[in-house]
Amino acid sequence: KRSGRKMKLTPSPVSQLATEQGLKLLTPPDAKDEEFLSELKTLDPDLCITAAYGCFLPRRFLDLPKKGTLNIHPSLLPLYRGAAPLQRCLEAGDEVSGVSVLFTVLKMDAGPILRQQQRPLDGSEQAPELLLELFERGTRLLVESLPSVWDDSCASALTPQDEASATKADKINADEAQADLARHSARTLHNRVRAFTPWPGVWTLVAVDGKEPMRMKLLRTRVAADAGAELTRELRREDKALRMVCGDGSVLHVLKLTLPGKKPIDGISFINGLDGRKAVWLEAEAPSNE
Repeated sequence: KRSGRKMKLTPSPVSQLATEQGLKLLTPPDAKDEEFLSELKTLDPDLCITAAYGCFLPRRFLDLPKKGTLNIHPSLLPLYRGAAPLQRCLEAGDEVSGVSVLFTVLKMDAGPILRQQQRPLDGSEQAPELLLELFERGTRLLVESLPSVWDDSCASALTPQDEASATKADKINADEAQADLARHSARTLHNRVRAFTPWPGVWTLVAVDGKEPMRMKLLRTRVAADAGAELTRELRREDKALRMVCGDGSVLHVLKLTLPGKKPIDGISFINGLDGRKAVWLEAEAPSNE
């Protein structure tokens, strides 16, 4: 996978472990690769398992394993089918998330569900930590279910998905990172920070004493109780946080942030660093036509 600022290709933890254990490791560009499919056919697998794979699995792949292909998907299917299920769930401000273990079919995330578990949300969870938790939960569910897969008794436990209730979880793009404080509420922005951490993140333009605007990336936030605040763009200190008043009067507390080229700091440290200067948030930039 690609990681780091320069997005260099580095071995995933699974790849590293397989190498250390001397296991056969296949790294095709996608599941349609002819050489990969040929090698997989030679292996004659009983069962395939996928998690956060993100690529289409063709019929030729799905026909190979005798017991089928199981997938761990971090949502309560049929909700949030697609590339960014947990992120879209957090962005929407849902009060419950969860994980599903399902058999893979040609249609994306549409197969029958073997196991499913809910995870109530309190509104503070962020995507990276919660995603890891859900995959760990899903892994336990899958392992618990394997005996029923081996003896085929799982067939009676499968639940077909309700197509009428299905929703999509579209891939996130960098254009979604800009916060529009004039148009969006504190709750909307807070949920986007939860969902879009660490990438693409959420940022807003800030100017100090009328100087060149800079991007402030919001890393951790909360919604203040005082809705209907006096409208102001000035950034102030409040309740051990940096206070931002949105265009609808709702208040966003920024607990952690980062500025271009700087290390993350808490909101109070930013206010202290102003040393009496005035900082304000600015209108969102117009989308580029390029």
